[in-house]
Amino acid sequence: MSHLFYSMQSMQRVLFIILLVSSLNSHAQQGTKEGQDRKKLAFDDSSIQKLQRLKDSVAAVNYTRDSIQLQENISRNADGLFQLQKEQNAKKKKAAMIRIGIGIALLAVLIIGLRRRKK
Repeated sequence: MSHLFYSMQSMQRVLFIILLVSSLNSHAQQGTKEGQDRKKLAFDDSSIQKLQRLKDSVAAVNYTRDSIQLQENISRNADGLFQLQKEQNAKKKKAAMIRIGIGIALLAVLIIGLRRRKK
């Protein structure tokens, strides 16, 4: 039994060493020179100009789209405001007509009351 225990421990050690060595190889970094890294990161003037033009064109498209949407919103809000104004004017006109009608009715009642009094 003890012999089996020792062989199991030795197999675990061997497996652990194999895993350790394989993980070191798989995560190792490739050797690069500093000049190569700088060449990858550096842009020449033409590529910077191309990127700037691309950035400007995207910004122009966004600005155009936003301005069109803004104009649509303004016209929609103006139309809504005009409609609301028309509704309020119609309500005021209706209320004024009702008041004038009530005034005429009271005037008629007053005239009828004054005529009966004289008799």
